[in-house]
Amino acid sequence: MRTSAPTFVMTSFKVSDETITAAKMAMEEKGFSYTGTAPGTKSLAAVINKNPVFVAGFINGVHRPSEADRHAICDTLGLSAEQTAEYDRPPVRKFAEIPNDPFNYRLIEVLANYGDPIREIIGELFATFSLPGDAPGRGNDGIMSAIDFSFHMFRRSEGNTLPEMTLQEATPQINERVTIVMDGKWLNFKAFVS
Repeated sequence: MRTSAPTFVMTSFKVSDETITAAKMAMEEKGFSYTGTAPGTKSLAAVINKNPVFVAGFINGVHRPSEADRHAICDTLGLSAEQTAEYDRPPVRKFAEIPNDPFNYRLIEVLANYGDPIREIIGELFATFSLPGDAPGRGNDGIMSAIDFSFHMFRRSEGNTLPEMTLQEATPQINERVTIVMDGKWLNFKAFVS
């Protein structure tokens, strides 16, 4: 007996904002943060033993883990079957105007894939930060400076986690990698009265 191939009806190409909001609200209600470093929270990344940036990307709809990991996270957060199914949709990465230069394009792609996850995890890391004289609890409302800032690039071989060369010639290897480090001062948004 012949069976027909499964059909895929594309009602939407992305996880809805409502489902993403529901997942983040569930994280808060159940005491989860991505890293587990925010005061009084458990690590959502530890549920599937993955990098917190990857898990934050999943919650924001830009990464797609395995079916088992998807169910583990969604079940942990108590999401509905419909919301869990949404997270099985192919991820949609958002772009602004795309530059023509391929190197610049890749950096834009990194921000499209990881911008929201990085912002949320930085918020967790600075959750307890407060300026002298400022009220506590506003620590994660800020940005990284691009003025009080340094940028480092390293060339390394795959498997070597420590940068082995800084903007110098090296013997070519089969699996060469680029490591980019952005180091900027944390700038809290200021509360003002007048």
